[in-house]
Amino acid sequence: MLRLLLVKKHLFLLLVLLLTSTFYAKADVSVCTSFYDVKSEKGFDSINISTDYLDDFVKKEPGFYPNPVHDIVNLTAQEEVLRVRVISLTGKTLIDIKTKEKTINLSKLSKGMYLINFDMKDGKRIAKKLIKK
Repeated sequence: MLRLLLVKKHLFLLLVLLLTSTFYAKADVSVCTSFYDVKSEKGFDSINISTDYLDDFVKKEPGFYPNPVHDIVNLTAQEEVLRVRVISLTGKTLIDIKTKEKTINLSKLSKGMYLINFDMKDGKRIAKKLIKK
């Protein structure tokens, strides 16, 4: 009986210790120091991330919408694009645009799947799938 009381007492003390203790978490962040700012207040560390540098990490890749498309497709992020081509799955170039167009009229194309190729200033070629309804 005495053992049972001692075990209960120890469990109670352990529970009180756990409930009244303050836990501190510490993290080791190894990132470029100009990208974040660490502040310490009352034992807690907070990290503030500057959004000025996020544009460097986000790749501005050309794209289009909507997909699937009915007649008009809208192009996005065309700053670095030299040429846009709509190509059939057999490899035939159906539409070739070398200017900074924001839209392409696909009304003359039949329903099906096509590729849009973006030729970039740096020599890269990005191909994306397009579905025409």
